[in-house]
Amino acid sequence: MKKVTFTEYRNMKYLNGVYILTEKDGCTLCKRYIESLENDYNVDDWTVIELKPYELDPVRKEYNLRGFPVTTFYVNNEVVWEKTGALFSVQMRSLNKTIREHTNNECIKFYQHGQVPNFPFKLAVKKPIPVRCFKMDKNFQVETLEGVMKGKPGDWLMVGIDGEMYPCDGEIFEKTYDIQDYEE
Repeated sequence: MKKVTFTEYRNMKYLNGVYILTEKDGCTLCKRYIESLENDYNVDDWTVIELKPYELDPVRKEYNLRGFPVTTFYVNNEVVWEKTGALFSVQMRSLNKTIREHTNNECIKFYQHGQVPNFPFKLAVKKPIPVRCFKMDKNFQVETLEGVMKGKPGDWLMVGIDGEMYPCDGEIFEKTYDIQDYEE
């Protein structure tokens, strides 16, 4: 993933590929979105255009944007796909499909549940990192790093080592965790 300034972006003569218009060193959503792209997807050839604070409003008006980040896929200088805000799996699949249609390529590989790829896997054992947990007796929702997730009675509310919260299915919890006493 390469980063350019808005001036450099405007001076580009030929746009082909995926470009992300984002706020430089500002918006938390923009930062998290770029981090998730770098960590979760193979998007080395995407270009991030970093806007300085004084460029935000003029760019928003000029391009009629509601907010940032904005992900745009260009083919021969023409916009063929665009989305404002962070991309979740549904939008990533839509973008990936559009990329395949126009380039016969996939820049994001999706693996379907139950279809394990034939990689030379290694065996890894999870480190014994204690996390806090509480068995819920009602339906609940929790804001996670990936968005809002739902839980049902019998699921566990988990609190990770950095304070992040997430639900854990009751059956999965029983298979993967042992309860210990908790002291703060």
